[in-house]
Amino acid sequence: MEFQNLTKLEYLQLSDNNLGGIIPPLLGANTNLSVLDLSDNSLTGTVPPFLCNYQKLVFLSLGSNWLIGNIPYGVRTCKSLVQLRLGCNLLTGSLPVELADLTNLSSLELDQNQFSGPILPEIGNFKSMKRLILSDNYFIGQLPPEVGELTELVAFNISSNQLSGTIPRKLTNCSKLQRLDLSQNRFTGPIPVELGRLVNLEILRLSDNDLNGSVPSSLGGLVRLTELQLGGNAFTGPIPIELGQLMALQIALNLSYNSLSGTLPIELGNLHMLEFLYLDNNKLEGAIPNSFTELSSLIICNLSYNNLVGPVPSIHPFEDMDSTNFLGNEGLCGFRTRPCENSQVHSNAKESKAKEAALREERIVTFVCAIVGAVGLFLIGAICWSLKQQFTINGTDTSAEDGYSRSGSLAPLFFTKQKIRYQELINGTYNFSENAVIGRGASGTVFKAVLSDGTVIAVKRLKSQGEGSNMDRSFRTEISTLGNVRHRNIVKLYGFCTYHDSNFILYEYMANGSLGEMLHGTEYAFTMKVTEKCDTYSFGVVLLELVTGQSPIQPLEKGGDLVNLVRRLMLHQDPESPTESGLFDARLDLKSKSTIEEMSLVLKIALFCTSESPMDRPSMREVICMLIDARVSTSTTPDVILSSPDSSELAPEESQDEEGASLKG
Repeated sequence: MEFQNLTKLEYLQLSDNNLGGIIPPLLGANTNLSVLDLSDNSLTGTVPPFLCNYQKLVFLSLGSNWLIGNIPYGVRTCKSLVQLRLGCNLLTGSLPVELADLTNLSSLELDQNQFSGPILPEIGNFKSMKRLILSDNYFIGQLPPEVGELTELVAFNISSNQLSGTIPRKLTNCSKLQRLDLSQNRFTGPIPVELGRLVNLEILRLSDNDLNGSVPSSLGGLVRLTELQLGGNAFTGPIPIELGQLMALQIALNLSYNSLSGTLPIELGNLHMLEFLYLDNNKLEGAIPNSFTELSSLIICNLSYNNLVGPVPSIHPFEDMDSTNFLGNEGLCGFRTRPCENSQVHSNAKESKAKEAALREERIVTFVCAIVGAVGLFLIGAICWSLKQQFTINGTDTSAEDGYSRSGSLAPLFFTKQKIRYQELINGTYNFSENAVIGRGASGTVFKAVLSDGTVIAVKRLKSQGEGSNMDRSFRTEISTLGNVRHRNIVKLYGFCTYHDSNFILYEYMANGSLGEMLHGTEYAFTMKVTEKCDTYSFGVVLLELVTGQSPIQPLEKGGDLVNLVRRLMLHQDPESPTESGLFDARLDLKSKSTIEEMSLVLKIALFCTSESPMDRPSMREVICMLIDARVSTSTTPDVILSSPDSSELAPEESQDEEGASLKG
């Protein structure tokens, strides 16, 4: 098909289709292309020069291919462009200065390429820029202060380059910033104190630079932070107690590999949502504060290679941690370390007795469970043997019917009609290349594999940690679960095997991703952590489905997902005739005034739940209150006008729950 001859072609979306070869050189020369998405393929060659020949191209995504060369002049000067995504290719050259003249450009992704040269001052001309991703390239020189003129910027990632100099103080003028990543460069000097003014920041990564001075106490004002990465620098002085005010910290607080001194602030015990705390390789001293035992969500607390003294707490969260987290502290003793002196042991005698009693009780329970389990396994084995004998007599081969191997050996894995060998997985994933990665989870990485016959499957790789480990239990559990499930809405299990130190599970490949990808909040793509606010977002999407009758996945020209579609429709709806905007499910009784009123209020609540910033989303307790109020208010409110949601309009009046916490929208 000659695409250049399709003169009325406006939308061309062929992403993730395993396409190869070059992009037709004349694509766009005779067409009115508005949206072009060829991402996640194996395309080679250069970017065609005529893609924006008629200056109507709004969205261009060619990411995750093997494209080479420079960004062509025709693209660099495309005035209509709003989003330009060219990440994860082999593109070269400098950052085109012409891009700064594209006044409509709001998203520019050039990450994971081979761009080089300096970041020019013209970067300040990106007045509409909201998302600027330039990471994993070879940019050099200083970050120009003109970056502070990007007042609409929400996400800025320039990590993994070779930038030097100080962090521009004018960067703090970007008051809408939510994600800032300057890590893995060569920045020097102190962190600007003014950085504490960026109150909308949710992720701040400055690790692996040459920054020095003290950690500013002003960072304690960044109350929306979920991740703070300052490791691998040359910071000195104490850890500011103000960091204990960062109550939203969940993903990580990393201050490792610096020269921080002083004691561990007891205020850090306030970070109840924190999962990973890295304070290792510093010069910290004193005892581990008792307040650290209040860090109920903590998974890792690495305090190694400091000058800490005293006993290590033997209760949660420290009881589940490896001893390597406490190495290099000659003064530490007790749990996971050397025995404490008698004076230290006496202070913890009561706690030790309680723990011993708990251990005795646990052993009794374990013994009883083991006996019950052994009897159960014997009975199950007897039943399985009996069934197998019956199937053998009847001539039935159950493994062939199930379509997957039931052994964990290195024997070939089986589809229903064909065999799959390990070498095919190697070839189909380009030796498990990063370019084949389609997802990551707590238990492993998922790769897209194209087999020799063109079949596409998903391969999850779980690194084995030895018999009885969590990873191997996860491997067996997943096989056991999916191997016995047959449902059209659940991915099929094709096979599994163990090879060297890795376990592999072969799934049905889902081209459109999972439902979870559409339900999770936007921050999930950056953090890969599920939080209460993620759940609120998911509930909001479900509410939108109920009200609109639409799928959470939408065509790109409609915004790509249901949340964006609804927000677009609300911008153009007539307040006097809300039913004519197409927002509501036409199958419902839209002639009933009370129905429209209730649906309008629920729609507002749904949009409130799907606010872009997690901190702007209500708690589920508040959502319940609002839904109840919506039901009650429709019987008393004479008119409801549908408009964009306002948190002050939707939030319930301040009240106190049983713990005395104020509920605010």
